[in-house]
Amino acid sequence: MKAVVWYGPHVIRLEERPLVEPGSGQVLIRPRYAGICGSDKKLYEYGVLGTHRPSQPFIMGHEAAGTVAAVGPGVEGLSTGDTVAVNPLLGCGQCFYCQRGEENLCERLTFRSITADGVFSEFFVLPAEQALRIPAGFDLRLAATIEPLSVGVQAMRRLPVQPSDSVLLIGAGTIGLGILGMLRCAGVPRVMAADLLDHACQQAREMGAAMVVNASREDLPQKAAAFFGPRGPDVVIEAAGAPEAQAEALEFVRPGGSVLLVGITGEALTPVNVNRITRSNLQVLGTVRATGESFRAAAELVISGRVRTAGWISQVFPFEQALQAFECASDPAYQLTKCLLEFPS
Repeated sequence: MKAVVWYGPHVIRLEERPLVEPGSGQVLIRPRYAGICGSDKKLYEYGVLGTHRPSQPFIMGHEAAGTVAAVGPGVEGLSTGDTVAVNPLLGCGQCFYCQRGEENLCERLTFRSITADGVFSEFFVLPAEQALRIPAGFDLRLAATIEPLSVGVQAMRRLPVQPSDSVLLIGAGTIGLGILGMLRCAGVPRVMAADLLDHACQQAREMGAAMVVNASREDLPQKAAAFFGPRGPDVVIEAAGAPEAQAEALEFVRPGGSVLLVGITGEALTPVNVNRITRSNLQVLGTVRATGESFRAAAELVISGRVRTAGWISQVFPFEQALQAFECASDPAYQLTKCLLEFPS
């Protein structure tokens, strides 16, 4: 079978890999669509994702939907031909965090394309509990957006936002758009979204932001002051994955407010004004990945249409054109939100 293999920054190859049969409790998945995530792009461009620095080649990708091609012994609830969305995260079920329902922090975490080979291959094997069955006939392009939305679901569980709160969202990429969808579901009307790219700003408008600012040519502090008033917003959510945006989030939020950091930078350290946190009594939280519960909730939101993700999909590339897809997805000039790889049916 063919697979997209990472070798280093701007070096990925389409290679032949052996087809693995599913073992006990496992299923063989034939993907139909798989999404290129912001984390995939950082690994492609810089070879680093926060503190994660791959040291050997690996199969990329963690957002996928497809069909069950085969089931191993002992699998219940899934059959050959079922359509599924893939949850890339698997906790050990035994550690301190898994026992608390926080498998996204598992001490022996398995995560596709980070601790294990990813999903950008014609077939892949995974434990059956990582394959969530979805209704037959459901658009598998939309099913491939369930995983990124699950990050937004997890973020809103980490910092529940109230309808009375005012919110500044910095970064309107796929994760930011998912957070906007969750804010709309929560009935939060006073939301400003900021990004540097026109297409992201347009997507933010379509996802329900009350005001959108292109910070590359508009004065964001001035616009924020006019929208939120002199005190600033109650909540700032950083979803850009940029050190500058993380530092700015602390400056925009009102005293006594909350900052939620969602984006992952390509750098390990971000200079921040710690005095601003202490002297303004700020609550600063981080969030990472998603639990199985958040993944299942995201699936329900996409399948029911409560969060509409079709507009996120900018372009679909044949699987064999993965290198071109990465080049386009990583170049802001192409104005792409979510690129999908399409696999043979």
